[in-house]
Amino acid sequence: MNFAQKELPKMEFNLGRKIGRGLRRVTVGTVGLILGIRDKTAETVANFKEGFEDIVAEAQYNNRKKKLAVETE
Repeated sequence: MNFAQKELPKMEFNLGRKIGRGLRRVTVGTVGLILGIRDKTAETVANFKEGFEDIVAEAQYNNRKKKLAVETE
C-alpha cells in the first residue's frame, strides 16, 4: 500500500466531518429560529388572552353595575 492509498480514507473522513459540522450549524440555526418563533407565538397568544380577559371582565362589571342600578330603583 502506498502513501496515497493510506491517506484516502482519512481525507474522506475529514470531508465527512466538515460536511457534518456544516449541517450541524445549519440544523442548530434552524432549531434556534423555530424556538424563537415558538416563543414569539406564545407571547402573542398570552397577550391576546390577557386582552380578551380584560374585555370579559369589563363586560361583567358593566352588567353588574346595570343590575345594581335596576335593583336600587
